[in-house]
Amino acid sequence: MLILSIPARDPHYLRASWESRPATEMNINAHVKQLMGLDDAALAAGEATPKPKDQLPADGEVGGMPLKIDLALVCPKFEKGMRLKEIDELGVQADILTKKSHLLNYFGPNPEASRTYFADEVAVMDMLHDKPHDNIVKCLGLVVKKGYIIGIVLERYPESLARRCADKTRPLDIDIGKCIKGIADALVHLHDQGYCHNDVKPDNIMLKADGTPVLIDFDSCLPISQVLGKGTTPGWRDDASKTSSVKNDWLGLALVEEHLRKACLASSPE
Repeated sequence: MLILSIPARDPHYLRASWESRPATEMNINAHVKQLMGLDDAALAAGEATPKPKDQLPADGEVGGMPLKIDLALVCPKFEKGMRLKEIDELGVQADILTKKSHLLNYFGPNPEASRTYFADEVAVMDMLHDKPHDNIVKCLGLVVKKGYIIGIVLERYPESLARRCADKTRPLDIDIGKCIKGIADALVHLHDQGYCHNDVKPDNIMLKADGTPVLIDFDSCLPISQVLGKGTTPGWRDDASKTSSVKNDWLGLALVEEHLRKACLASSPE
């Protein structure tokens, strides 16, 4: 888990350190492996055990040296005139999810790309603030530190369509027509605003308690005809597509419907 603090003398930086967590939950890269005391052989054997917490560097230190992450490289600025309001960090709440800029990407080869994807999602959420839709995730506001957006505060939903389809412990009683129509309505609403989602798949569709489908994850969402950035997901896309297009969305939805029908058929008693 990344621990964040803002040094008083360096207000435009975050300081970071690591705490122990299961290796299976980590985005393993060379920096993480070195810090956590993991090695490739142990990881390959599935026997990796991170260092105990008392052996890890103190907050703000990595290998005994302070680590400063320039907010400008990983987080977009909070601009005057934005529709979304600043809100305080809300912590863990059952009905709230805070999606944060992935600071691990600071150590990657292209931190600017990660910042751009996060900024794209912020822009779409801001645009939709005055144009909400029942089948699109509701954004409650932005977590802002020293003028930079570090988190998007969203409504939380019980489960994704992907998880629901994979659950073999209960019958898959989803109303297919209602689910597909709800996401289709969400896509039409987006298209009417001049945007395409570009990553329609079961993982990006959440289900409310009453079964209402909700489209989430807008970091691939761009104005129509703009060159794709993060792009779509293999297996749920037209591999030849290079731009933001309604075709991407309708193809993704058709594949979701096919996946859902197969899952419902497999769940039905023989």
